[in-house]
Amino acid sequence: CPVSMTRATGILCTITSLIILIFLQKILTFLYPTVQFNVINSGFSGGCAENGLQTLERDVLKFSPDLVIVSYGLNDSGRTIDEYVKNLSAIFEKIKATATSQLHFNSKK
Repeated sequence: CPVSMTRATGILCTITSLIILIFLQKILTFLYPTVQFNVINSGFSGGCAENGLQTLERDVLKFSPDLVIVSYGLNDSGRTIDEYVKNLSAIFEKIKATATSQLHFNSKK
């Protein structure tokens, strides 16, 4: 069931792939042609969940986004699964505290 969107929407991504971001923008524009979307990529090459947690306030939450897309995992392969889960959980708790919607894409390890 599509979500009804009638106002400008801010979307923050922690995805580093430019192709995915362009694809996301095109899909949103196609589905909601009357809504202006502002997609901001706060991800960076080599970033891991720990980096995302450290920069979440500065690079994401300060923009008061309507939706945050979180994608970590591949660069977390040098950490334990407990560290990865702890960092992701902290990210989600901080996002949830702002009442912002979130999506999580997990890279397979």
